[in-house]
Amino acid sequence: MDTTLLVLGDNNQWIELDLFEQLSINVIIQETDITDIEARRSPYSKTFPIPGTKNNNDFFEHFYEVNAIGYDPLTRRQCVVQYRGTDIFKGFLRLNSVTRVKDQIEYEVYILSEITDFSSIVQDKNLKELSWLEFNHIQDYNTVTQSWAADGGDVNGLYGGQIIYPMVHYGYDYQPASAQTPTFKFAINQPDNKGIDFSGSSIPPTYFKPAMRVKTIIEKISETSGYEVESNFFDSEYFRAIYIDLAMNGRLGVETASARTNQNIFRVYGNGADLYQEFKYSDGVTQQIKMGRITSTDGYDPSFNFSETYSAYQIPYSGQYSFEFKGKVNQRYANNSVSTYYGISIFKASRPQDLSDPTKRTAVGGTTDGLLAFNYSNSNNQRIFINNLNLNVGEWIGIFIRFNTSSSSNRNAGLWVGPTDWVGYGARWDLYNSPNFVANNIVEMKLQFPEISCLDFVKAIVKMFNLVVVQTEGTKKLRMEPLNWYYSQNFA
Repeated sequence: MDTTLLVLGDNNQWIELDLFEQLSINVIIQETDITDIEARRSPYSKTFPIPGTKNNNDFFEHFYEVNAIGYDPLTRRQCVVQYRGTDIFKGFLRLNSVTRVKDQIEYEVYILSEITDFSSIVQDKNLKELSWLEFNHIQDYNTVTQSWAADGGDVNGLYGGQIIYPMVHYGYDYQPASAQTPTFKFAINQPDNKGIDFSGSSIPPTYFKPAMRVKTIIEKISETSGYEVESNFFDSEYFRAIYIDLAMNGRLGVETASARTNQNIFRVYGNGADLYQEFKYSDGVTQQIKMGRITSTDGYDPSFNFSETYSAYQIPYSGQYSFEFKGKVNQRYANNSVSTYYGISIFKASRPQDLSDPTKRTAVGGTTDGLLAFNYSNSNNQRIFINNLNLNVGEWIGIFIRFNTSSSSNRNAGLWVGPTDWVGYGARWDLYNSPNFVANNIVEMKLQFPEISCLDFVKAIVKMFNLVVVQTEGTKKLRMEPLNWYYSQNFA
């Protein structure tokens, strides 16, 4: 056959699955498909049958048998489709169903391109939910004028030219309706002394709104998705000079942190089956408590600083923080005669994923190991305060349970952590005291972004510049180039 379907087996060896002779897997890429990220789901997602040959039965471990337990149909297997020896598709294969008519076996499978993983990762994330802490700044004369020094490079300007305050009239009156609106001239050395360099008619810095380099936003989305985006076009001088205006809030000036209430707080609840989480001594003396349920409970995170994926909170401002933990901590077995002692700790790391690495996280505070877990059948409600931790902007923190390692503690029993008699939804973690947001003119960049999803933003850029989106060799790499570039040059 001209078409070959290869699947990566458990031993990391590629296995060729048998296909029906008359089957032609249509994964031909059309121009309209590679210029639309979501449109690629159609040609890159195919469902088709394959025969129940001995080779295929062995791969699927005879899943059609009533007692078959070896093959997990929820597992995605890496696959490659070749046409006459040339790779034309790389992605994943999953088993949909099995049809058995007497002795005839037929498997229904579908293949899915990795490109849809990128779409699914970013489609539910808004731009303002991403972490923009490194771009927060005070809006004053120095920062506004510094931004004007941007020259397309990565050095001059505000944050190396990533933020600029353009001279744009947004169409809003600068005074109440009853007062006279001043007239500004965006010019220098006017003979009537109305230019912006004249003190009598200069424009206050707070009248400006920030704009961000589009390339910076693309890079932030790429960082969040885990995909590496390669593009000669994005690196070009032309594209680096394109900015998107922000803070389109219908009011004069930017959205400032002090204009909002109850921002620097959060409340989250624990994950786990039946609202409980199980911790075993054998899994590690110190283990992170998974806290991530916000929208499905009465939790909140108005500043979008909590990552439900990593059960971690990013510090928005340096200073002292205090936390409260509520949970019921009991032993795993009702017949344990020896109590289990534990403690609760807060750890920090420079990245949220580093909290799972003992070599990259650092303890910043917590209780002693003297807390006692009673017998499984007894109530052990805990309300724990961890106060006055000095934390710095940008750091990520998580909450951990820590087993006592002394001989008096029952190491083998392990612990359950779940909801107390006071709260529902599982164990609860609150931030109840933190530094106040400062200065009316502090610009918190995440507040400036519109309510637009990351996927919609990328789609708009792809459509605007007629870009081709191609999965390149390697794991999680996308190349985005203009259509005419793609067909006129050879991109490896």
